[in-house]
Amino acid sequence: MAKITVAAAGLSGLAGKRVLAGVSGGADSIALLLLLCRAKAAVEAVHFEHGIRGEESRRDAEFVTEFCNARGIPCRTFALAVPENRGRGENLEAAARRMRLEMWKKLAEGGALVALGHHRNDAEENMLLRIGRGGNTSSITALRRHSRLEGVELLRPLIGFSRREIEEFLLSQGVWKWCFDATNADCAYQRNFLRNKILPEWKKSFPPVEKGIAASLQALSDDADFIEACAEREFAGISGSQITPVAFWRDLHPALLSRVLKRYFNSEESLSPGRRRELLKFLTSPHDGETAIFGRIWRKSRGMLSIPAGEPLAAILWNWRRQPEAATEYGFFSAESAIMPEAPAFDPCVAWFAPEELPETLEISPRRDGERFTSFSGRGKSVKQLFIDHKLMPETKAAQPVVRTADGEILWIPGLANARGYLASPGSPALRLGFSKNAASASALNKSSNAAAPAAHGPEK
Repeated sequence: MAKITVAAAGLSGLAGKRVLAGVSGGADSIALLLLLCRAKAAVEAVHFEHGIRGEESRRDAEFVTEFCNARGIPCRTFALAVPENRGRGENLEAAARRMRLEMWKKLAEGGALVALGHHRNDAEENMLLRIGRGGNTSSITALRRHSRLEGVELLRPLIGFSRREIEEFLLSQGVWKWCFDATNADCAYQRNFLRNKILPEWKKSFPPVEKGIAASLQALSDDADFIEACAEREFAGISGSQITPVAFWRDLHPALLSRVLKRYFNSEESLSPGRRRELLKFLTSPHDGETAIFGRIWRKSRGMLSIPAGEPLAAILWNWRRQPEAATEYGFFSAESAIMPEAPAFDPCVAWFAPEELPETLEISPRRDGERFTSFSGRGKSVKQLFIDHKLMPETKAAQPVVRTADGEILWIPGLANARGYLASPGSPALRLGFSKNAASASALNKSSNAAAPAAHGPEK
């Protein structure tokens, strides 16, 4: 059994550094807090009360406060009220994760490190869950000792130790009391289902699997480190260049392309499989053109790719459930629940969708080279030809939004055309999306829509 020490946890160089420790009150976070104090870090405990577990949750907050007060450790508690703030279709676990990250970004301003109590069992479970969802080696080994997420620098000092080793460490330090989360027994959560049902049965019927999973996690982490180091070297050759050869990108191994792109465009996002295919088609096409990637226009001409100077950010991710009104560089978008009229007047600045089928996060960005959409009549048409038919000027084309799903399916070209996907049925509950160049016009459109559909109300958050 591995011995947990400041050195073994990689905390030797933290003396005097400001560290925010996420402390739930569980064994892992209590052990983390003790180690940070031993490392002489300028540590502050941060506890999030999610509002999910009622009295049990409040008792955990009290325990953390008392534990810290008894040891002279600064501590702050934040009430997140997750159930009241989750988006439609967003489960509690995902909503809690999103809200914690939002808080960490605020609290860590000024360069504080954020330390979390994830351990080896967490990393193994995370790997298996992400394999089930689909991901590359960097994604499925995301719980690393040191990482960065949306500008927050994260430390996981206990990632190399098991849950059992952490509890043994606490007992050796005279700590015999910590919190237990009763929801960890609820197998409605995917992680708990994996932890409480699948893994125990798997390990029981095939004992080598326990060491095998740990070995696979380490091997995949090593592979991810190597690929990311290769991506960093490739990126070093073009860093700071606004103009790059098409051949450079076209010849990159697929494992490197996404990683080098993220560095080049300084993006936290990852390419979806569909978007990756589109991009490879764009890069290998002999024709010039332009596409939008990670919020920027990328223009191809005579074997070179360029980011036009002064080009505005292009791609916007809009969650219409959580943000029913969005002011963007393209104009003003609005979303509201309504009963779709039996015979709605045609208006290309209004689109009606089936709310239970439409993805809650949509991408708004310019036209991509070679894109086509399916009209109401079922006929396919190129977006380029649509722009030509409407006699759009070049500067207007650059500012014309196209609304898509995350996988690139065109749903709506505001002001020009509606596509066929996710359509609502006349007379049924629907989601009405509106677009205008300014908020005042959108307000007028909303009033007009409400007159035609008196049952309208704002989308649930």
